[in-house]
Amino acid sequence: MVKISSGVCDRALPMLFAAAAVLCVSACGEGDESTAPPDDRNPSTVVDGNWPNTGRNFSEDRFSPLDQISHSNVSELGLAWRMPVATATNLKGTPIAVNGSLFVTDGWGVVSKVDGASGELLWRYDPEPEHSAVRGACCTVLNRGPTSSDGKVFAAAFDGQLFALDMDSGEEIWKVDTIDGEGLYSSSGAPRIAGDNVLIGNAGAEFAVRGYVSAYNKDTGELAWRFYTVPGNPGDGFENAAMEMAAGTWNGAWWENGGGGTVWDSMSYDPELNLVYIGVGNGSPWNRETRSPGGGDNLFLSSIVALNATTGDYVWHYQTTPGDSWDFTATSPMVLTDIEIDGQLRQVIMQSPKNGFFYVLDRRSGELLSADPIATVNWASHVDMETGRPVEHPNARFIEEPFLGIPGPSGHRNWHGMSFHRPSGLMFMAVNETAFLFTQTDDIVEVQGRFRQDLGYRPWQDLASILEERGVTLEGQYLLAWDPVARKEAWRASRNPPRGGSVLSTAGELVFQSDRSGEFAAYHARTGERLWSASLNTGAGGGPISYEVDGQQYVAILGGHAHPGYNMARNAALFSFSLGGDSPLPARIEWPVDNYEAVTLSAEQEAMVGLGERLYHAHCLHCHGPNAASGGNVSDLRHSHTSIFQIWTEIVLDGTLESNGMPAHADVL
Repeated sequence: MVKISSGVCDRALPMLFAAAAVLCVSACGEGDESTAPPDDRNPSTVVDGNWPNTGRNFSEDRFSPLDQISHSNVSELGLAWRMPVATATNLKGTPIAVNGSLFVTDGWGVVSKVDGASGELLWRYDPEPEHSAVRGACCTVLNRGPTSSDGKVFAAAFDGQLFALDMDSGEEIWKVDTIDGEGLYSSSGAPRIAGDNVLIGNAGAEFAVRGYVSAYNKDTGELAWRFYTVPGNPGDGFENAAMEMAAGTWNGAWWENGGGGTVWDSMSYDPELNLVYIGVGNGSPWNRETRSPGGGDNLFLSSIVALNATTGDYVWHYQTTPGDSWDFTATSPMVLTDIEIDGQLRQVIMQSPKNGFFYVLDRRSGELLSADPIATVNWASHVDMETGRPVEHPNARFIEEPFLGIPGPSGHRNWHGMSFHRPSGLMFMAVNETAFLFTQTDDIVEVQGRFRQDLGYRPWQDLASILEERGVTLEGQYLLAWDPVARKEAWRASRNPPRGGSVLSTAGELVFQSDRSGEFAAYHARTGERLWSASLNTGAGGGPISYEVDGQQYVAILGGHAHPGYNMARNAALFSFSLGGDSPLPARIEWPVDNYEAVTLSAEQEAMVGLGERLYHAHCLHCHGPNAASGGNVSDLRHSHTSIFQIWTEIVLDGTLESNGMPAHADVL
C-alpha cells in the first residue's frame, strides 16, 4: 500500500497517484479530526428511544440498545398498530424515529410523519417529482428512507430533488436539484448527515451517466462540495488530482458512456476522523470489454472511498472488484466499529458487497485487514493480502467462452442493511446465493435510454437447468451471523425460498428480519433459533427499526413489496409491534392472475416475436424481469388482464401510468 503523508498531498500528489494506480488500496492522509457538535454525536452507545437515520447512527450498525423486548418475552409481541400507505410504488425504505414520531418515504420520496404510539398520520409532504425520471430507473421507483438532524427531516425525491422539512410542521425549508446536467439520473438512496452537511448520491449507472456524491449545507441547501467517482473527458481537464490518477486506470473513450460509478445508497461517517465513506457502484456499461477496451481497474468503480467530510477531498480508497464486469457494486452497507485484531484494537469499516466476500479495513488508512468469502464464490479463489486484489478464475471475464459465475449480478449480498450486534460482536446479514451465465457479445445496439450491460446472455435462460447440468448446488437464501474477528460463520437460519431483507439487532438479544413473502421473524442473536414470527401479508425488504415512546418499546417495519411469485398484492403499510399488541394483522390480498393458452405462430409472426424479444431485452427487462416474470417490483406481464391490450399504446408509448412508475417509451419503441 502506498501511504502519502498530509504534508505532501498537494505538492506531490500527481506523481504519487501514478505509482498508486496499480494498487487496490491507496491512501492520502486522514481527514481533519474534529469533534462533532453535541446534537450530531454518534449515538452508537447512547441509550435512547430514537432512531434518527437509516442505520440509527453514523456507524450504520442498525443496533438498538433497547432491551424491553427480549429473547425471553418476544413471544408476547403483537401488532400495536398499522398505517396503510397509499402508493403505487414499492416500499423499501427504513423509517426513522425521533421524539416519539416516525418518518417514512414512499418510492417517489413523499414523506409522512406518523405518531409512534398510535399510528396516526400527522402530516404528509409531496415533493412533486418529475415522474418521467422513472426512465432512469434500473429497478423501478424506490426510496430507501429519510434522515434527520437539528429539528429537520431530509429526503430525496426520485427525480433527484433533495429537500429539508421542518420536523414539527412538515413545511419545506429548502429544496435543491442535485442532478448535474443531462442524463438518466435518479435518486434512490437515503441522505446521510456529516457535520454541517447532508450528503446524497444518485443512481443510473446502467444508463450512461457519470456518478458523483454531493454535500449540501443542511441549514441552507447550498452546495458545499461534489466528488465525482469516475473521471470525465481528459480533454476537459480534471476536477482534482484524484480524477487525474483514476483516468490512468481507464482505456478508450470511456467518458462517452459516462463511466458509471453511481453511489446509489451506502455511506458512513466518522465524526472523530472527519471522514465520509462512500460505496461506489458498477460501470456503464457493465462489461469492461466495451466500457474500457484494453482493460484497467477503472477507478473508482466498485470501491470504498474515504473523503474529507468538510471539503470532499479524496483521502483513500479500496477497490473490492478491480475492472468490474459482473455488476459487483460496492454499494452494500458499510458499518464502522472498533474490534480487536491480533491483540490490537483497530478502528475498522466492514462491508460485504455483491462479490461474495466480507471485508474488514482500517478506516483511518484503508489498509486491508481481512477478506473472506461468506458463501460459494467461483469468480475468484481468494483475495491476495499482499496486493489486496482478488485472484480471479482464468475465465472469470468470459473472454474465450461463457462463464457460469457465482455469484451473479444480483450478488450474494445487495443493498439490504446488515446489523452489527455489539454485545456478541456478530454481524447479521441477508445472503442470497446466486449464479449467472456470463457471455460476451458483438450485438450491441447504441440506443439512448437503453439499459447497458453489453452482455450476450439470454436473460430468460433456464438457469436452474444449467446449474443441474453442471452439478452446481447453491445454498439458497438465509440469515447469516458472521464473526468478523474469527472470520467465520457463527450460525445461519434458512429463509428458503423468499429472499430476506434488511436486519435489526437489539440489546434484548434479538435479530429481526422480514422477507418478500411478508414473514417478519425474530431470532435469538446467539444461536439463530427462531423465536417469533408474524405474517405481514405484504413483502418487506426494507429495514426494521426499534424505538421507544413513553417507556414502551416498539419494533416497526415498512411493508409494501408486491410479489406475484407469492400471488400477493402490494398491501402497503407501516407496521409497529409492541409487547401485548393486539391489533389484527391484515388479510392477504390475492394478486389478480390471468392465464393464457399457447398459440401457434406463423413464420412472419415468429420473426415479429423475435424483434419484440430484442426490444423487451433493451428497454423492459430491468423492471419487468426475464421472460416477463417480474421480481415483484412491477406488474408480472405474464398475467396481465386482457383488457390491458386495448390500451397498450396509451400505457407503453404515451405514459398514461407514469405516476405509477411506468414511463412513456414512444421515443425508443
